Amino acid sequence: MRIPPKKIVSSLTQLQKKESINQTLKKRPRNRPVLVFGYGSLLWKPIILFKGYEKAKLNGWSRKVCSWTVHARGTVKKPGLVFSLDKDKAGCCEGLVFELDEAFLEQDLETLWEQEMHSNLYKPQWLPVITQGGPCLAIAFTINQNHPLYAGDIPDDKAVDIISAANGVFGACADYFTTTTQSLRNLGLNDSRLEEIVRLIQQRTTKK
Repeated sequence: MRIPPKKIVSSLTQLQKKESINQTLKKRPRNRPVLVFGYGSLLWKPIILFKGYEKAKLNGWSRKVCSWTVHARGTVKKPGLVFSLDKDKAGCCEGLVFELDEAFLEQDLETLWEQEMHSNLYKPQWLPVITQGGPCLAIAFTINQNHPLYAGDIPDDKAVDIISAANGVFGACADYFTTTTQSLRNLGLNDSRLEEIVRLIQQRTTKK
């Protein structure tokens, strides 16, 4: 486990976000719609004007509890934890792919980058996902392991202690986990590790 930062991490400038969007679009598959892979809050708080969505699986990556939050779901004095998309050769991550509307493409990408790239915690990249309609490429925001907010591997018991005690400007850290897990269930998607963490969180809450 890596030690959390002692202060709020600096945000990317608007110019830096714009450049990141441009660099990502340069690798856009030719004559294909822009798809975005959602695996966290996008499942229950879609902030983009998407044309449609479908279930998708991303192999070689997992939804891991590996990122510190010192603002949204925690503070510098009492940091929380959130999950991110981390490399995992033997793993997979179930989520949704959202198809962006070309008429609102610029607006949607700016909104996404404002949420996902404000601290440069993630690396946006095109990754192959599997859907019922077949394989396709989608933008996925993967964890930057060199970032100060990257927490590394944390045992479930330790993670639950941290999660259960943290609150930030967006609310309780524990709510982030329970809401996402319920959304996955409602969508018929599976994440056994996340289910176990939520079970431990609820168990910890009941004992208080």
